[in-house]
Amino acid sequence: MADYKAIRKQFEWLREANVQIHRTLSADIDVFYAVMDFARKLGLLIGNTFVLDDTKYLAIFQDHIVYARTVEGELPLNRYARAHPPEEGSNEQLFIERGKQAFYAVLSHHEAVPGVGVHCTDILRDRAHFLADIQLSQLFVEGHVTTSAAWLIDMDEFLMTTGAVLHPNAKALEGIGMLMDNQRITPERARHWDRQDNGWFAEKVIRVCLDHRPASPEGSREDQPEEYGEIVEPIRSGPRIGRNAPCPCGSGRKYKKCCLGKEELETAT
Repeated sequence: MADYKAIRKQFEWLREANVQIHRTLSADIDVFYAVMDFARKLGLLIGNTFVLDDTKYLAIFQDHIVYARTVEGELPLNRYARAHPPEEGSNEQLFIERGKQAFYAVLSHHEAVPGVGVHCTDILRDRAHFLADIQLSQLFVEGHVTTSAAWLIDMDEFLMTTGAVLHPNAKALEGIGMLMDNQRITPERARHWDRQDNGWFAEKVIRVCLDHRPASPEGSREDQPEEYGEIVEPIRSGPRIGRNAPCPCGSGRKYKKCCLGKEELETAT
């Protein structure tokens, strides 16, 4: 039986490292321009103006650059580690090393552990996982099929997202299914994908979700998580999202006190 208290504790530590790394990279001008170029490629940047009806897609774009691309010939995580050497054996070092092996997946959620995360299945690779995500664990509703698409980091006993998550709607899921069929993507093939392959698939999923908006993108950039409450055994119920619901970033804080007022990343002037 999994030690959910230990999983939550490690997740909290790693999420703090995640936040610090991403905030630093978001201030890196080369990373920022790479995000802009990606938005332009998607047809969402005219001049220096983003033409988005939901600025949270910018967090999706940044995650894509950090985990799928190189910037000035270097992985953004290597770029960060070179400028800010992590302490040996620290959570920051662990996140960086595991982050270099991040992969992209579409997950189907089927059982919640409140205050910790959800049991899920990687649809692409046909593998079962436990995803540490406070927000998802609290919003899980019995009888509702929920999915998410994100860059994921494998921490052995659990997965965690890199921060920004897409929740494809029904039309987007249909489009993703057609993509997998047309490209003849099998679980065996996907299990052997490298960073470039994962980046290709991630870009296709992002395009599909943009084409079938509204999807519900969520950025995960939070300073210090508050207490999440008691951990109980897995259940199949939870509240629906609202202003007073846990923030969609997975921090455990109320949405109105967390990302509601911080929806925009830096944009060009």
